[in-house]
Amino acid sequence: RRYRLFYASHTAVRRWQLIAFGLGVYALGLLVTAPATLIDASLRQASEGRIRLAEAHGTVWSGKGQIELLDPKRRAGLAKPVAWQLRPAGLLSGKLRYEVSLGHTGGRFPATISFSRIDVTNASFELPAAVLGLVEPQLASLELAGDVLVRIARLSLARGAMEGSGTLQWR
Repeated sequence: RRYRLFYASHTAVRRWQLIAFGLGVYALGLLVTAPATLIDASLRQASEGRIRLAEAHGTVWSGKGQIELLDPKRRAGLAKPVAWQLRPAGLLSGKLRYEVSLGHTGGRFPATISFSRIDVTNASFELPAAVLGLVEPQLASLELAGDVLVRIARLSLARGAMEGSGTLQWR
């Protein structure tokens, strides 16, 4: 009788271990295949809806889409192709670190996403000068022409706040 009780309790523990293992494998599968649209949600939240990822393909780990910069009323905007690749070493610090490519001829730059913010460093890319009207609505009436070379040394986007340093060169 004692042997049967031990066997019954051992079987129950074993069953719970298998269920826990199965749930862990399922959760890992969800994490590995997390869709790129989750990045859009993070960008929208950090930028109060002014930056979003449209036409997202792939996963949060590696993918591509169109990055959209929208005016404060979210009626007009500019879209550029973007691609990203996760750098796994960042996972050790609890952050998602990516190598990002903006535009067809844009160089690559690092971006880091954590629970509370998005950080971009050492980015360089070109945009039409009209995008300045999206950032500062008073400039929209000037109908700016040409291109702007944007060099970002450091940029942090957090809920309701943006800070950083960089330069704009109008061409």
